Amino acid sequence: MDCFVNSRIFSLGCSRVTYFGCHKGFIQVSPCLRVRTHRQACVCIRSCRNSSSSQYSFNRRDLIKGLLTVSIAPFLSAFPATATHNFKLTGQYEQDVRNMVESLRMACDLQRDTPEHDSTVQRIRKQMSDFVSFYRRNPNVAGSPSFSTIYTAINTVAGHYTTFGTEYPIPEKRKARLEQQFKDIERAVSRGR
Repeated sequence: MDCFVNSRIFSLGCSRVTYFGCHKGFIQVSPCLRVRTHRQACVCIRSCRNSSSSQYSFNRRDLIKGLLTVSIAPFLSAFPATATHNFKLTGQYEQDVRNMVESLRMACDLQRDTPEHDSTVQRIRKQMSDFVSFYRRNPNVAGSPSFSTIYTAINTVAGHYTTFGTEYPIPEKRKARLEQQFKDIERAVSRGR
């Protein structure tokens, strides 16, 4: 018995798991069953079986193990350590601004030899786009000093990547100006503006 556990999907009694991963797309669970996943913590559990037999045994112990795994799977800490990997808009402007500033600071600190440089830059670009498209329509936020300053900082970083490409680090002069903008943003958010 193989079971594929995702925080939303539990497939018990399926045949052999031939491929799984925590990426956006389809995962092959059995020759006739496909499940749609999202970027979430995934666990693959394989119960003991006789290697000479192609039949899977199904008993109460395996069922209890599977149900126990489903109950604890959401609490597993299989999330990356950096803030940019798990960035999601919460709808709370102050928290989202702080997360966005942290991501922009990470973009400023990236060097050419940083591992996974291109994927990190692509994630940060998506975060910038999501942040601006979500908050620029909000009339309570769009006119605030913190939003106009973070919008300027986002345009600066996005313009750098558009003009020079993702492989070139942000120059020191631009970093200094962005750091001043980050301080202004944090000051304005702490004052509720």
